[in-house]
Amino acid sequence: MVVAQPVAASRLLLEGQFSILDRPGKPSMSVLDRLDRREIEFHRLFRTDGVHAVEAAGVHTSYALQNGYEPLLRTIGVVDPAVLATAAERMMGMGDPRDVRAAYHSLGHLVRVA
Repeated sequence: MVVAQPVAASRLLLEGQFSILDRPGKPSMSVLDRLDRREIEFHRLFRTDGVHAVEAAGVHTSYALQNGYEPLLRTIGVVDPAVLATAAERMMGMGDPRDVRAAYHSLGHLVRVA
C-alpha cells in the first residue's frame, strides 16, 4: 500500500521536530536574534514549499508552537523599533533578503514594539 506524500503545509509543520535552531546549553544568540532566526527559517520554508496564502496564519501558528516561540516571546518583553531594525540588519547575510524582510515585518506583529 502506497501512502500519499504530505502536502507542503504538512511538511512545513513537521520541520520543527528536527530543528537546527535549538541547541542545548547556553544560547549564543540574544532572544530577539533567536526569534528572528526562527522567523527567517519559517519564511524560507513558506516561500520554498509554496504554501497557499490562505493557510499562512494556521501554518505560522503551528510552526511557532512547535519551534518554541512561546517562552521566547514571554522573555523578550517590549522591543524598541530601532533594536528590531538592527536585528534585521544583522540577519541580512544569514538568508535570502526576502525572507529576512518578511521575518522583520512578522516580528513587528509578534513582539510588543515600544
